Amino acid sequence: MVDNPGTNPLITVQLNGRIAGDLVGYAEDKIRVALRRTSIPVLRTAIVVTRHPDPARNRPVTAHVNVDLNGRPVRMYTDAGSPREAVDMLADGLRSRIERLGSGWRFRRGHGDRAPAHIGSAGPIPVKCPTEEV
Repeated sequence: MVDNPGTNPLITVQLNGRIAGDLVGYAEDKIRVALRRTSIPVLRTAIVVTRHPDPARNRPVTAHVNVDLNGRPVRMYTDAGSPREAVDMLADGLRSRIERLGSGWRFRRGHGDRAPAHIGSAGPIPVKCPTEEV
C-alpha cells in the first residue's frame, strides 16, 4: 500500500531549550488534527518550539510551524508562556488558516480581501446626461 501524504504527512518536531521530550508527541498529534481539515495533500510539516533563557520575557516560549500544502507554504508563529500553550495556539491558528484556504480565500500581502489598487484607480467614470434640445 502506498502511503498518501495527505492522510499521514511527515511531521518533524525540533525542541530548543529546556523543554520536556513528551512535547514531541503532543505537538505531532495537535498539528495532525489541524491538518485533517484540508483535502490538499500535505507534503511536509516542520514544527520548532524554543524556550528562551531570558527570565525577563513575559512569553518565553516561541513556536512556529511550516507546512507544505502541495507546494504552497503555510506558516504560523506564536509566543506563549508554556510549550503546550504555544503548540495549542499554533494548532488553532493553523486550523483557521487552512479553513480560509479551503473556502477560496486568497493570501495577498497587504491587500486582505480588497481588490488590487489598479482596479478602479482612475476615479469615477463620467456619465453623460441627456441634454434637452430647444
